[in-house]
Amino acid sequence: MSDPKPDQSPEEIPGEQPAFAGADHVHAALIDRLSQIQAVAPRVKPAQSLQPTPEAAKSSLARLRRKQRMLFQESQRAQQAKIPPAPDPLSP
Repeated sequence: MSDPKPDQSPEEIPGEQPAFAGADHVHAALIDRLSQIQAVAPRVKPAQSLQPTPEAAKSSLARLRRKQRMLFQESQRAQQAKIPPAPDPLSP
C-alpha cells in the first residue's frame, strides 16, 4: 500500500478508511453545506406596500359605494315587485 503523506489524515488515505469514517465524512459534508446555506442570504424582492395609494383608495371606495347603491336599488325594486298592491278598503 502507499505510505500516507504526513499532511494526510487517515480519512484521506485511499483504501485505509475505517468503517466509521463514512459517517463522519457525511456528517462533516452536511455541516459544511448547512454553513454555506446559512451564510448565503436569499435574494428577496423589496416588499410592495399592500395599502393602495390615496388616489386608488378613493376610487375603490367610490366604486364600492356605487355598487352598494345599485344593489340596494335592485333589492328595493324586487321587494316592490313581490308585494301585491293593497286592496282599497273603501271600495264597495
